[in-house]
Amino acid sequence: MFGPMTLVGSSVHAPWYERVTDALPRVGEFLAAILAAIALAGIIRGLYRKTIGRRRDRYGRLRRLGTHAQLSFFTSVLGAPPAMRRTLLSEVTHYDAHGKPYRVPTAFVECVYIDDYSFVHAVVDQDESVLAYSVTTRKRNFRPRFRPPGGISEERGRILRALGLRFRTRPLVAIRLASSTFDELGDPQQAGSWVGAHNLHYFEAFYWGNPGHYQTYVFSVNDAGYGAWATPFGAQAEFHDFSWGFRPSDASYKEMDTWRAVRSGTRINTYTVISPALGLSDYPFADGDPSRYPARFGVNSSETRLLTGDG
Repeated sequence: MFGPMTLVGSSVHAPWYERVTDALPRVGEFLAAILAAIALAGIIRGLYRKTIGRRRDRYGRLRRLGTHAQLSFFTSVLGAPPAMRRTLLSEVTHYDAHGKPYRVPTAFVECVYIDDYSFVHAVVDQDESVLAYSVTTRKRNFRPRFRPPGGISEERGRILRALGLRFRTRPLVAIRLASSTFDELGDPQQAGSWVGAHNLHYFEAFYWGNPGHYQTYVFSVNDAGYGAWATPFGAQAEFHDFSWGFRPSDASYKEMDTWRAVRSGTRINTYTVISPALGLSDYPFADGDPSRYPARFGVNSSETRLLTGDG
């Protein structure tokens, strides 16, 4: 009979440090496979963002923008420096010790970011802190969604109040550019319009105080964006039927009827946020009254047309 066999040279009886040394090539192969998978995932992600996922990627980038951010943050998020940049002088309202307002000349910097889908227009101070920004869609199928932060407290029905659930918070209105119409916003706190042979401007402004972080939100039609001159769907009236410098507060009954018909079928193409540090009356492109020519929210169509080649 033979005794138990011993495998001479078997790694089973090899010292631990030799077994570790023998395993190193396999560990290296495993790490190389992981790194290759990560690199491949990065390539696939990059291709996705540049092709079928490009619009979704842009949606995510636009939602990251906000007032009081540095202009360099906008550049890093949007992925390219401003295509246009210039300094301008406007006036901002200040108040003396007795609460009397007075206007102070103030320097601002206007920056315009341009891509195939949208314009991003930013107004910054001399420290390059963003005081206001606008997003204008250029394409019918580019429909970024925006919702102002916060919500409005509303009293609940009788039964829920009896159960101790007196109030609920209703989120502020959400819109999609090139899709949502103005009547979805509810009644605006301020609106205005002017129409010329080659340019037009229409806006509706809202201020919700604390729920809106004390910012002013403006929804508008910018003539550089998609669908600015389209006849409102289902409406028999157009912007041309408004008075020059139209304002609901002093409009006639006929103008009000036309206004309601137009806003029920006109799609919003521009979303603007103005920080508490600026306010609507101090917005440098409102010229003190955003319902008057040449007030606008967002890019100047005549200037961007020179760069983009749009006719």
